[in-house]
Amino acid sequence: MSDPFESITYLVKVQQAILINDQECCYDEIIAQCTDLDRAVDLANSNNGKIEKHTQAINNLYDDFLENYS
Repeated sequence: MSDPFESITYLVKVQQAILINDQECCYDEIIAQCTDLDRAVDLANSNNGKIEKHTQAINNLYDDFLENYS
């Protein structure tokens, strides 16, 4: 059972493709961060995206990176 004070964040991602040395490389780009599942579904559907669920808000990915890799 989840903690009632736990926040849930939905990341909406779309797949992007770029060419590097004539080779196609794909990656997921975050296009939205929502706390409302219905809004996340609407955004994902309108952009051919997918939804990733997180149990904590992701406020600043750069800050998380610095905290973990400094």
